[in-house]
Order: sequence, then C-alpha cells, then structure tokens
Amino acid sequence: MSMIETALAHFREPEAAIASVQEYGELTVAVDGIGKVSEARKQVKRLRIDIEKRREELVEDAVKHQRAINAEAKRLTALIKPIEGKLQAEEDNYEEGERKKREAKEAEKRAALTARLNRLGQSGVAVTDVAAVEAMDDASFEFFLLSESRKAEERRQEAERQRLEAEEFAAQQRREREELAAKMAAERAAIEAERAELRRQQEEMQREQMAKRLEEERKLAKAAEAQRKAAEEAREAAAKPELEKLGRVLAAMAKAAGEETESLGRPWWVTQLGTQFQALSQAMVSCVKNGGGT
Repeated sequence: MSMIETALAHFREPEAAIASVQEYGELTVAVDGIGKVSEARKQVKRLRIDIEKRREELVEDAVKHQRAINAEAKRLTALIKPIEGKLQAEEDNYEEGERKKREAKEAEKRAALTARLNRLGQSGVAVTDVAAVEAMDDASFEFFLLSESRKAEERRQEAERQRLEAEEFAAQQRREREELAAKMAAERAAIEAERAELRRQQEEMQREQMAKRLEEERKLAKAAEAQRKAAEEAREAAAKPELEKLGRVLAAMAKAAGEETESLGRPWWVTQLGTQFQALSQAMVSCVKNGGGT
C-alpha cells in the first residue's frame, strides 16, 4: 500500500459516519422539534471536527516525512557532488582543447582557401565551385591556376577586342545619326522659314483686308448717321407746329388740374397723378415727333 493510500485509509471511518448522518439533512424544527435538530447539528459538528483533526495530524506527519527525506538526500548529494564536479571539469577541459584544435584547423583551411581564391581572382579566374578548389592538392591547384589563368587572359583579350569593335560601331552609328539629324534639322528650318513667310504674307493680306473693311464700315456708318440726323431734323421741323400745339394743351391740362386739385384740398393721390401726367406728356411728345408712331 502506498503512502497516499495509507493516509486516505484514516478517513474511511469518518466516511462511514457521514453516510449515517445523511438523513439529518431532512430534519426541520417544524416537524422534528428544536431538540432533535440541535442534537443532530452537534453530532455533525463533532464529525467535522474529527475529520479536520485527522487531516492536521496526517499533514504534520507528511511534513516531517518530507523534511527527513530532503535532509538525507542533501547529505548524500553533498558527498557525491565534488566527485561529479571534478569529473565534469576534466570533460570540459578536454572538450575545450578539442574545440581549439578544430578551430585552429578550420582557420588554417580558411586561410589556405582564401589565399587560393585571391590568386585566382588576381589572375582573372571566376570561381564557380569553391568546394572543388578547396579539395585540390597543391600540385593540382597550381596546374588549375596556370590553365585557367591562360583561358582568362584569352577571354579578356577577346572581350577587349569585342569592346573596341562595339565602341567603333557605336561611334559610326552616332556620327550617322548626327549627320542625319543635322540634315533633317536644316530641312525643318527651311520648311519653317517658308511657312513663316507664308503666314506673314497671309497676315499682311488679312490686315489690309481688315483695314479696307473697317474703312468701308466707317464710311457707311458716317453716311447712316448723317442720314439719321437729317431725318431727325426733318421730323423735328415737321413736328414743331404740332409740338407747340401739344405744349399748349398739356399746359392747359396741367393748369386746370392744379386749380381743381387745390379746390379739392390736394387729395393724397395728387403726387401719383403728377407722375402719371409727366409720363403721359413725354409719351405724347415722342408720339408727335415720330409722326404718330410709337
């Protein structure tokens, strides 16, 4: 039986007692009386206190047990820990030495590879397989360097030749484009000059035509104005007798209206009557001037 099972066995007796008091949950003062209810409550309370005491005792025993186990484990660990530490130090020292050896070897390999790559780069050799260069022995590398350097020089010379040819071709193309552009520019300039002269001639012709038209319009307007003035003077001369008659009539009407409105005590509408009479007088004068037209 485990320690937990042993501890839980102490609660079997209270568990059985709890089963016997389950029916107390149905008691009421109204039916069973206060005495029975109080006695039942005290019995349940004693059962609860008993469970709590058992718990405290078991917990205290468990704590003592745990402390004893921890103390013994600590004592034994203290005896073996120095031995483990010494062995760990031996392993660490060995691993550190091995690591330094590996790093030194790797550094040496990197330096050798860097030197090879630098020599290849100085010779114009493009390296595409670094691992293959690193794997070569010294004799193989020297042969590879010599062979690839010769090929690189041949490629460089061929590239230079092609570059010079391309530059000469580009220069020839540029000269031809410049000559063509100059020729086209001269032709465009000649065409623009011709167009400008044609526009100038057209504008000069338009200005002359406009001046003639304006002069004709001015003469026509002057003749029409003279004709209008003559007609106006003729109408005024013809209408003068009638205007004099109209003037006498309007004066008589104004005088009669003034006297009549005075006799009536100048009603409030006299001002409006004067305004309307003035408009009538102007309309009649215009009618007579125009010979009866509006």
